[in-house]
Amino acid sequence: MACRDLAKPIRYRVEAILAYSLFGLFRLLPVDVVSAIGGALAGWFGPLSRAHRTAQQNLARTLPDLSDKARRIILAQVWNNFGRVMTEYATLSRLARASACDRIEVIGLEHLEAATQGGRPTIMYSAHLGSWEITALAVSTHVEASALVYRAPNNPLIESLLHRIRGETQATLIPKGAGGARTITRTLKNGGFVQMAVDQKMNTGLSIPFMGRPAMTGDAIARLALRHGCALLPVHSKRLERCRFRVTIEPPWMPEDTGDQQADIHTALERVNQSMGEWIKKNPGQWLWLHNRWPKDENLA
Repeated sequence: MACRDLAKPIRYRVEAILAYSLFGLFRLLPVDVVSAIGGALAGWFGPLSRAHRTAQQNLARTLPDLSDKARRIILAQVWNNFGRVMTEYATLSRLARASACDRIEVIGLEHLEAATQGGRPTIMYSAHLGSWEITALAVSTHVEASALVYRAPNNPLIESLLHRIRGETQATLIPKGAGGARTITRTLKNGGFVQMAVDQKMNTGLSIPFMGRPAMTGDAIARLALRHGCALLPVHSKRLERCRFRVTIEPPWMPEDTGDQQADIHTALERVNQSMGEWIKKNPGQWLWLHNRWPKDENLA
């Protein structure tokens, strides 16, 4: 145990040195080159990982009508997109400045205005689709005070790097957890705008259908919306080619409040998952199939 405790900070430092060195190099290179490097690296090494097997299983179970060739093409696209997203972190400040030009196209700004009119608190929800960082970036540039909920990496030194990079383009960063929940509550009480990616597994959540299969789904978005009278704003992105994107903002909606809190939460989460599932089915090669989104012991016979 003592050796393991000693090895962890050493590993963290090695990881941080590598990350800071790469990000420093990528900041000197053209945006398209940085993006292409990430796609190539992930394309080479991703299929060798355990996550690749998870993605294969997820695709086979969720989209069973696809041929083996179609799944292989999708998985190659998944790794390419994932690698590009990872290295594009180093270019976010440049992409922020480019948000008004041809790299980032935003559709549906009128829906953003409708959601936030009159100072109404709003929760924007998205998925790990296309470039989730670009999704957050593009919307933040059109909101006076925006907050992003994020999952902190295990390595605190890497978190410091990502926090600094995101901080160049985000007004407020809120880590998931008890402390973050209090900050979210204060933000919404003040009529703020909070962004969440809500497509990942939450073991303490509720079993809600997601792409035709039950999946443990975090209920915080529904509870917060009902408690604070928030509009829910669906937003997703698509990588058009290389390092160019389209961000689509869909019409906002209000969760139904019938007085039966548990039923209302369940209904709202079903709608959230349904909308994300539709985005993914239209663009499966850009979603993060790599994590265990569905229960391992699910009966799939």
